[in-house]
Amino acid sequence: MNMHKGAFYVRAAAFRGSRAWDEIYKASYPITSAVIGYLALSYGVRLSLLPLFVPVLWIYSPNRYIGFLCLFAYNISVARGLLPGAAVFLSHQHSFMGAFFLWSGMNFAISMPFFLFYPRCRSGRALIFPCLCAVTYILPPLSILSVANPLCATGLLFPHSGLIGLMLIFLVYIACTVKRVVLTIFICVIGVLFFTPESCLLPNNADSEFYSINTSFGLLGSGSSDFTNDFMRSSMVFSCLSDISISSLSQQNILLPETIAGRANGISLDLWRYEISKIRRPSQIVLWGAELPTEGGKYDNCLLMYAGNEISSVTQRVPVPYSMYKGPFSTEGANLHYLDNGILALPNGRRAAVLICYEVFLTWPLLRSFVADESPDMLISVGNLWWCKDTSIPASYYRIIALWGRLFGVPVVTAVNI
Repeated sequence: MNMHKGAFYVRAAAFRGSRAWDEIYKASYPITSAVIGYLALSYGVRLSLLPLFVPVLWIYSPNRYIGFLCLFAYNISVARGLLPGAAVFLSHQHSFMGAFFLWSGMNFAISMPFFLFYPRCRSGRALIFPCLCAVTYILPPLSILSVANPLCATGLLFPHSGLIGLMLIFLVYIACTVKRVVLTIFICVIGVLFFTPESCLLPNNADSEFYSINTSFGLLGSGSSDFTNDFMRSSMVFSCLSDISISSLSQQNILLPETIAGRANGISLDLWRYEISKIRRPSQIVLWGAELPTEGGKYDNCLLMYAGNEISSVTQRVPVPYSMYKGPFSTEGANLHYLDNGILALPNGRRAAVLICYEVFLTWPLLRSFVADESPDMLISVGNLWWCKDTSIPASYYRIIALWGRLFGVPVVTAVNI
């Protein structure tokens, strides 16, 4: 019996030292990253903790190629909904391959810095990781392609900590390379949080002063310069507001989705002002998405606020690349306002950070808002998700905005069109 047991251990030790074991060990890193990307933002709240392990996998990866594959596998997996979604956008060109190259190309580009700047020593990787995050998730041009930063889950580990929480998580990664016991503690803490009730981990953080109206207008809910579509959509919105009887609601603020008013010229704005004045209480505030034409045939994608008798706006900083933002030399599409703070001052003295559609998936617009002169005390997000409603993107959209709200300790209000 002991001889058989001894022979088993000898064979096991020999396998662990074999080439096959080495290949399995190396493959486990990108496979784990891919599984994390698939599960993290589309399923249970507890699974949102998993992206915090992606930097650890990169830091502990055995070589730069495995490290690159870790980030690439996570990125393509978490952004998998972009493939069928982009195919819908490109359907008029019958180009599924175009969607494939868009999906894979953008994720390849944002993963490459983690390959090019891969230090040999583990502590060096931990030290350079914040710089690589800045290059890929914050600074242009790569930041406008980078979706679902794995650090968005920091709010579950350090709730209500804001920018300090992001600094702390970087320090944790550095400490994990100095002392293995720190890595063990980090894993244990994540394990304890994993068994925490979801209502405690990510409590409902909706703002009680807002009433959100989600619409199901599909493609009709997207902005356009087509007068017929705009008129039909506006009529449907006014009818919806009348049916809800917003004047009888206890909420002071009514939020409608992105581009729900279409291309808003002077006549369109007068129409919306007139119709909403008939429906709302005089003290109520109505916010809705619209496209404001600018010189040269381009437009600003905005959230408009009708308070009192005045209309003010906040502009989307980073429109969706290719489908909305077509580059600095194009004569059509949405304008890029990368440096704007995205803050909307409400009449009651509150300040809201506004994230419009694609901006929810990015890191820069949010950080820019929270390093403004006066930090916002709430998050507003509006979007158009009709093109990806059957993919993983809507679930990720709601989860990411909730995680950011948890990190900065502010309530969140959202309205989307599907």
